[in-house]
Amino acid sequence: MVDFSGWWFCSNCGREVIPDLNGDNCPDCSHMKCSECFEFDAVSHPPVPSVDFQAPRYFRAGNKSLEIFLNSKFTNACADTGSQVNCISEAYANALGIIITNVSNIFKLPIGGRKLMSIGTTTISCRFPTRPEMRTVQNFFVFSRLACNVIFGLGFLRNTRTLDLHTHRLRDVESSKNKQTINSIGTVSDRISCRLNGTQFWALPDTGATINLISSRCAQELGYLKQQRNQGIVGIEDIPPCAIQFVDGSASISTLVVDLRISFQIDLTVLSSVAPIQLDDPNKKSTSPRQPSSLPMLATLLEPFYVLDDLDLEVVLSGSLLHSVNAYVNYARNFRTVETSDTPSIAWGAKKKAGEGSTRLRAPVPDDARFCDEMTLVMDELEWKINRIEEEYNLLEIDETTKAARLEQAQQCYCSWLKDHRENVERLFGRDWYLQKVPQELGEA
Repeated sequence: MVDFSGWWFCSNCGREVIPDLNGDNCPDCSHMKCSECFEFDAVSHPPVPSVDFQAPRYFRAGNKSLEIFLNSKFTNACADTGSQVNCISEAYANALGIIITNVSNIFKLPIGGRKLMSIGTTTISCRFPTRPEMRTVQNFFVFSRLACNVIFGLGFLRNTRTLDLHTHRLRDVESSKNKQTINSIGTVSDRISCRLNGTQFWALPDTGATINLISSRCAQELGYLKQQRNQGIVGIEDIPPCAIQFVDGSASISTLVVDLRISFQIDLTVLSSVAPIQLDDPNKKSTSPRQPSSLPMLATLLEPFYVLDDLDLEVVLSGSLLHSVNAYVNYARNFRTVETSDTPSIAWGAKKKAGEGSTRLRAPVPDDARFCDEMTLVMDELEWKINRIEEEYNLLEIDETTKAARLEQAQQCYCSWLKDHRENVERLFGRDWYLQKVPQELGEA
């Protein structure tokens, strides 16, 4: 006879919890035991709780735009990890009064071997509207036709920590369900490891994409064959021709969508034992009174993927999916740079001739302002590390000894940076502030 004494039902997801193993936290959704959780009182069999356990709601993140000032003009730009470089349309550059240097370059697009030629380059003063502003001068490639006004590529987003530390810079934007876009330009070697129906892929994380894509070859490898259409097979859906627009304004047609189980976990036993979650549209009306829940780290999702015959990549993950799972924070270890067989993304065209185009001297960013931005970034990173360690400890992923060691390591990295920049720190913030932050230096005072 099994003793169920002390076991309880999680009021958030309905999971039965064994206190000797999981304590007061649900292993599935991390919900802490509360007054609404139903406790077992039987010895032989657990009772069926009288409360109505509804599955938690998990909302899909919307498409994002990056709020930023370009030459003091507020702009909503496309933050696109699928793009190798920063881009701006010729019309928008002219509206900003920017001088364009006439140098043409050829960039590869991820569809059917298409290429796009820029008409020039320019430099633009950029800063964020909130701290840290991180004033900087960025290089941009100028295009006569571009699906959006401004695109910030992977390098800028990584360097400014916009994808993990400062996600508040990304704001939700309304998007048309009838318009699906892929703004990727150039060859990006950044990939994220994921499993689709249990098979590992190194997918392109593309925050500028509004939908997930998979090549027809990979769809066939997963068992979704074209001849299976119109046979009522679960997970395969014929759709009216859907035009998917690329950054140059061209379009490709998809007529097939497949529903795939996607997970960012390596443990295959997790994939087979956890039911897939379908994300709710945040704008969709629901009769459920429950508030949206945090997506479990071990979650397996059921996601639609549009099949494209001429897609040059295997798999492309949309910005909506990446933001929904907080990929750049929760699955940072899944990212890596991979070698690609693609042709170089930039093929130099007409070189700048003597006297062609023009340049304009720009006021350099003040050294003190640049240093303060860098210091703010270091302080934010320390705070992020501490919060991350505390979260892992609360989820029982690390023990108390490991927690203490990692907190000490994070603090030491922060103090080491302050030591390396002691002169500027004391000049701008005072010697007492420095000694307060770096107490081990008191003996040297």
